[in-house]
Amino acid sequence: MADLIAVIRDIVIIAWGILGIVVFIVVILVFLGIYRALKPILGSLRATTANIQVTTKLVADAVVKPLIPVISFYTGIRQGTRVVRRFLRWKR
Repeated sequence: MADLIAVIRDIVIIAWGILGIVVFIVVILVFLGIYRALKPILGSLRATTANIQVTTKLVADAVVKPLIPVISFYTGIRQGTRVVRRFLRWKR
C-alpha cells in the first residue's frame, strides 16, 4: 500500500511539473503575442511623443519666452506702485 501511494505521489509530482512547464511556455507565448501586437502602437506612441515635444518647445520659444520680460516688467511696476502707496499712507 505504501508503495502504491509513493508511486501515485511521484506521478502527481511529475504531472504538476510538466503542467507547470506547459503553463510557463503558454504564458511566454501570450506575452510575445501581446508584444508583437503592441509594437506598432508603441512606435506610433514614440512618434507622437516626439511631435508633442517639438510642439511644446516651439510654443515655449514663440510665446512664453517673449512674454516673460513683459510680465516681469508689469509685475515690477505693480509692486513699485504698491510700495509708493504704502509709503504715502505711512507719511500721513
